[in-house]
Amino acid sequence: MSSPLSSSYSSFKEKSKQELIEKIQQLESELEEARKARGIYIPKDQLENLVTKNWSNKEIANHFNVSISTIKRRIRKYDLTGIRKPGRKPKEQKPEVREVEKEEWITVEKYIRELDEEYNFIEKLVPAFKFINPNTLVCSNKKKNPEGKFTTLGIYFIVLQSAVYFINYTRFKYSERPTNFREIYNWARENAFDSLEVRFQKSSFTIIKPIAYAFLNPEQKPEVIKAGGEGG
Repeated sequence: MSSPLSSSYSSFKEKSKQELIEKIQQLESELEEARKARGIYIPKDQLENLVTKNWSNKEIANHFNVSISTIKRRIRKYDLTGIRKPGRKPKEQKPEVREVEKEEWITVEKYIRELDEEYNFIEKLVPAFKFINPNTLVCSNKKKNPEGKFTTLGIYFIVLQSAVYFINYTRFKYSERPTNFREIYNWARENAFDSLEVRFQKSSFTIIKPIAYAFLNPEQKPEVIKAGGEGG
């Protein structure tokens, strides 16, 4: 029969072992997250601006299409902790949801012009569509989501190279079989950024973020209009 002291020691060892296992798992998870975030470029001035405006970490993460953990690490890295106002409340999300549901569309020309004012692009590959929903990034020639079925997703995205910004474009073949808009859109919303990073991991530029989605069948042309910078 074991003594009470021996039983207590065994219990303590088991608890310590479990805590160690949990800590290792947590560290492994953080290392994996850090590995994924290694190539993500988040400008300090933009991050500082959003933190100063009292955006929550979740809102900032959604803005840059990254995880909340990535935002927390960048805030520490850039020494931006403690600059939010005390008593900060999360921004109200309902208006944004209503905008998506109402599908409020603007012209592609206006959308690109506003981005150009922020990034001052040297070169732009502009969507050859009339309208875009800035909340979902969906392009269309009518003020509503594209109708029909599609096989291919076109992604317009901002890149940074040699301290200047460009709008680039690429296509992903989603399926050989024509597929409904919603399925492809859901995939894009969850995977666009990671897919771009994988495709262009050996390139000389840094991917900033996707800015527009086009839903296509192979015969659809044109898909882009090339426009220069300096207001072109």
